[in-house]
Amino acid sequence: MGLMQYGMGAPTIVDDRVLVRIAALRDLARTNGEAFFVNFRQAAHGGSKVAIWLHPAVALRIVYERVEPVPISGAELSGLAETARVAGDVSV
Repeated sequence: MGLMQYGMGAPTIVDDRVLVRIAALRDLARTNGEAFFVNFRQAAHGGSKVAIWLHPAVALRIVYERVEPVPISGAELSGLAETARVAGDVSV
């Protein structure tokens, strides 16, 4: 479990596997100048659903608990990117 701080909000405990996908989507948002919702489950609070508006102009700080890289496939990343582009939101 790592930490994510979005904008000036309080840090949130999030699974590292989710964090790596959020970081990849943030890079996409920054590259394309797009903004979209990202939905995920917050393990630290009983699996409650969280939705954030991922915008390239809002600061995003991620701290991973794991030292080794968390794998994400190119196909999965492409699918997430396409969903975000078409639907305006994506679940990770």
